[in-house]
Amino acid sequence: MGYTIIIHISPTKLEQLVASVFGEFMSCDAIHIGGPGDEGIDLILVDGNRKYVVQVKRRSRRGATESVSSIREFVGAMVLKGEVRGLFISTAAQFSREAMEAAHTAGQIGVIEYLELVDVKRLLDVCRLTATSIPVSWHRALTKPEAIQEHLAQSFDAFMVMAMGHQDWRMEHASNTPFSPGTLE
Repeated sequence: MGYTIIIHISPTKLEQLVASVFGEFMSCDAIHIGGPGDEGIDLILVDGNRKYVVQVKRRSRRGATESVSSIREFVGAMVLKGEVRGLFISTAAQFSREAMEAAHTAGQIGVIEYLELVDVKRLLDVCRLTATSIPVSWHRALTKPEAIQEHLAQSFDAFMVMAMGHQDWRMEHASNTPFSPGTLE
C-alpha cells in the first residue's frame, strides 16, 4: 500500500513529505525550495554547520530505474551552487549501475564530498521509522500491549494525512486490512 500511495502523490507533496520525514529522521532543519526555477535543488537540510542539498524525483512507473542522466544533472547543480553534500531521493525501485558509479566517481575525484542515493525502499524505510518515532507511554504499553499497535496506527494515519494533504486518504486507497507494521508494501 505505501509504495502505491507514494508514487501517486504530486511531486510537490512528495518534496514536502521528504522534507518533513528527513528533517525528523536526521534531526535537522529542512527547507523546501523546489518548484519552477529551483535550479535542480528541491530541499536543503541543515544540521548545525553541515548542509545537504536534496533532489527528489517521483517516478510513477512501478519498477522504474533511476538513470545516470538524473544523477549527472544533480551533481552539476551541486557543483554550480558550490554544494558538496547531497541526497538524491527517488521513488524508482533502483538506481542504474551507471548512476551509482557516477555518484561514486563524483565523490572520489573530489567534485563533491558526499552523494547518497535513496531508492523507494529506503525512502519507505525512513518513513516507517519516522512514523513510529513518536514516544509511546511505556507504562501504558506494559499494561496494555495493544497500545503499541494503536500507537503505530495513529502515527501512520498522521503520516498519511501529511503525505496526502487531507483526512480522507483511506477512501482513495481503501484497504480492508487495518494498518500493521509490514503492510506498507
